[in-house]
Amino acid sequence: MNREITYELSPELVRIGTRRFIFRSAGPSFIFSLIALVIGAAGLIMGGRSVFWWLLTILPFCHGFIWVNYYCRMTKKMDEMPDRRITVRSEPDSITFQTSERTSTIKWSYIKKVWKYPDILLLFTNSRMTYTLIPVAPLGEQLKQFIEDKVKEHGGQIA
Repeated sequence: MNREITYELSPELVRIGTRRFIFRSAGPSFIFSLIALVIGAAGLIMGGRSVFWWLLTILPFCHGFIWVNYYCRMTKKMDEMPDRRITVRSEPDSITFQTSERTSTIKWSYIKKVWKYPDILLLFTNSRMTYTLIPVAPLGEQLKQFIEDKVKEHGGQIA
């Protein structure tokens, strides 16, 4: 089995990964924000003029701004990359990501969670807001399974 792949970090791939991350991370709080917006707007329409109704109406926009800002930062980082080719090498004790500018090797035990989608994997280390994106197509089923097994073997979760 070949344990090395190279892929291009395309704008579409970054958009897919970022959107999936945002929807899964912000999903429940997004629903509460929409409910707060509707209640706040209804309160204002019905004649309420207190600060409470204004806060219920404005705070959801602040919440949305945070996620829009995150999306813009991620796409900007990708745009600033001079070379978008990434090589991923899976080894028995670690996984290595290499670009033309740097190489990062991560021990399997450092990967705490993998969010699995039909077209991408999002690998999370200690931070819930930082992930590494790997497209599934170039991995093939064997290498994808190898990565999932190694993460599970070292105490990580597959979700």
